[in-house]
Amino acid sequence: MIKALRAPGTRFDGFSFMAIGMTDKILGSDVMTFMRTIIKGCPEPLKIPKGGHFVQESGGALTAEKALAHFGLTQK
Repeated sequence: MIKALRAPGTRFDGFSFMAIGMTDKILGSDVMTFMRTIIKGCPEPLKIPKGGHFVQESGGALTAEKALAHFGLTQK
């Protein structure tokens, strides 16, 4: 299990973006905060206050806007 936990943080060299549905009962803030510690270079997450497990349902437009900006894909 320890090897599996280390794999995402050691093998992934790309960029990441995290959005957390703050009312998610499965992968809520505590779990995602932990995941952030093992994902190398993971930035501060976008927190969707009324978001559940599927953040796109309650914060889709905001998540897309912030993700595109984070990856430098916004129109100028």
